[in-house]
Amino acid sequence: MRSLCLAVVLMLAIATTTVAAEWFDEACVCCKPMHENPTLKAGMKWETHKLANGLMMVAAAPEGMQDEFEATCEKMHTLAMEASPSDLKCGFCESFGALMQAGAKTEEVSTGIGNVTLLTSDDPAVVKKIHAHSDRTQQEMDKMAAATR
Repeated sequence: MRSLCLAVVLMLAIATTTVAAEWFDEACVCCKPMHENPTLKAGMKWETHKLANGLMMVAAAPEGMQDEFEATCEKMHTLAMEASPSDLKCGFCESFGALMQAGAKTEEVSTGIGNVTLLTSDDPAVVKKIHAHSDRTQQEMDKMAAATR
């Protein structure tokens, strides 16, 4: 579940609640800690990349905010562990959780300034779903980035 929290942090880096609310939503218990820290959220740098067997998400916290980033991740992890499925109010978290239930595996690396999360599978059907999740996430992030310009 920690992977879910960190993945949400990655994708919420520049998220606003007025665009793509159904994919990233303040009402989602896992996403809420990031929404509550607008300085961290606005300063995050993120990337998402498809891999042959899944996806890679990269996040970098704003300079001097690594401790806040790690604390936010930990809070999201704690909330996710206590959450019921109905508490996951956004499409991103629902989709990520469904991928995990379908057998996708996560691996994380702390980089000292952020983290890298891999979401992968050996099952071609699950990889196809991971790629669809990646595409949708990128589309929503592009919309949100355009709204902040």
